[in-house]
Amino acid sequence: MPFQMFLVPVLYGDEATQELNAFIASHRVAHIERKWIDQGTLSAWAFCVEYVLASPTRDGHPRFQLGRNRIDYKTISSPDEFTIFSLLRELRKELSQQ
Repeated sequence: MPFQMFLVPVLYGDEATQELNAFIASHRVAHIERKWIDQGTLSAWAFCVEYVLASPTRDGHPRFQLGRNRIDYKTISSPDEFTIFSLLRELRKELSQQ
């Protein structure tokens, strides 16, 4: 899966924050890793965003590749995160059947 890196400085980081949020809103995100870089007044957050590629359809809306490129949440999540994910998936299934 492809990834995109972002650096969001603590001071004057509004533009970088907007760029990160716009990217996240326009892509199907699989995982986000963040690290704090402590450099005093130059401190920043570093974000690595892993996402799924989308191919445009005739109407211009993105179509995400499934099948071989399907996200396996068990492999990208911690055991605790996957347990919660599974419980929420079962709850969603029960609610949709009702």
